[in-house]
Amino acid sequence: MLQNNIIVGHPETGENLEAISFYYDDVKLSIGVTADFMQQEAQIVTNGIELTTTSPITFVVSWIQPVTGDNDLPTFFSVDLFYFVNNKNAMDTHKRTVSIAFFNI
Repeated sequence: MLQNNIIVGHPETGENLEAISFYYDDVKLSIGVTADFMQQEAQIVTNGIELTTTSPITFVVSWIQPVTGDNDLPTFFSVDLFYFVNNKNAMDTHKRTVSIAFFNI
């Protein structure tokens, strides 16, 4: 959350991926979780992802600065754990351009 700023997220979903991205100045930040919200009590809200679960989950946060029209896709791919695990060569390229953090809760 940025103090005194309202930033609306943009859903970016994929196969078994629920993600939301935020743009602010020259930064793009994406948050993703491996999930199918049709099967769980969860939703993408304007400022993040809401998820109710009794199972441990892993979510990924990725950001890039400066973001341009030519480099905003790596944040989407890097929050998709299925893509991340199964496309190591592509992810090595993405990791050079974005910052990535993994969280298990």
